[in-house]
Amino acid sequence: MKKGDISPVFTYIFVAIIGAIIIGFFATFGFQQLSLGNKLNSAEIAKTLDDNLNAFSISKSSDKDIEFGLDTKLLFNNLVCGTLSTEEGINLRTSKIIFSQKSFQGNTMKAWTLAFKYPFHVTNFFYLSDDRIFYYIVYDGSNQQYVEEKFFSQNSQYKIPSRFNVKKIRSNDISNQLISSLLSKYNSVKLVYFTTPNINPKDRLKIIEIDNNKVKFHNENREEVLLGDEFILGAVFSEDYNNFKCGFDEAVRRLKIISSLYIEKKEKLIAPAKGLACDYGIITANLDYFINNDPTINNFDPYKNNKNNLIINNNDLEGADDCEALF
Repeated sequence: MKKGDISPVFTYIFVAIIGAIIIGFFATFGFQQLSLGNKLNSAEIAKTLDDNLNAFSISKSSDKDIEFGLDTKLLFNNLVCGTLSTEEGINLRTSKIIFSQKSFQGNTMKAWTLAFKYPFHVTNFFYLSDDRIFYYIVYDGSNQQYVEEKFFSQNSQYKIPSRFNVKKIRSNDISNQLISSLLSKYNSVKLVYFTTPNINPKDRLKIIEIDNNKVKFHNENREEVLLGDEFILGAVFSEDYNNFKCGFDEAVRRLKIISSLYIEKKEKLIAPAKGLACDYGIITANLDYFINNDPTINNFDPYKNNKNNLIINNNDLEGADDCEALF
């Protein structure tokens, strides 16, 4: 072999190495593009849900199925409150107050929205679920009528939509055998007691107890005050205390914001009302109470009384000559 000539064997080896490098480059590039495509799709899914809820919130009360068109996994309030997350780690901030399971898996999500008023409109709550979860509203003889009329009557604004897997049952009919049967069909079962629970919680069996304007999450042994029926439903559809607390705290924060806005509106009404019998001082004190106080189990009665007084004082303004009510 002459000097400078390359053996055919080395030529083949060189070509093979270069070919492997090129193939490896395009394979890596392809996998990177595929991964990026998956992340983009996941981000679009989270954004699609947020957009659907935006359009949905125009209604004061409505329910629907949200179709994604493909199998989807989403996380709610994962690590950070107020986020929609994908399994790829994409986090989308949302302004929605969502009460739901911590994770969703599937291509169809059940959604329901209700307006939260206290006493003026504050925001909308969103209740989300899927076919993997089953709920029982548990009552006894003393509260059967309340449960049926509040959550299952066609005449109630709080009637739970039939698209959700929510049924009612008498406490005496709950048994370990029934729970085992349900857990064999569903990923999670939740019992919402309006009486004393007669069964213990488990990993996939969630138990909450509604009693005297407060809710106890038995799995975590945590309690929180309930400001109204919208919050009862929030406790029903929240997987755990932390998920509920996330929505609860955000609702209170917005109540403070809207109260501040009404105080600003009051300032604009005072000048035209000068010389008239328009007393905005009392209603200002009511709004200040919301701004400066957080609702707790210990102060629930004065908090609720302040809301009732706010309604009365606002109506008094509306009834006075040439005075304008705040809301």
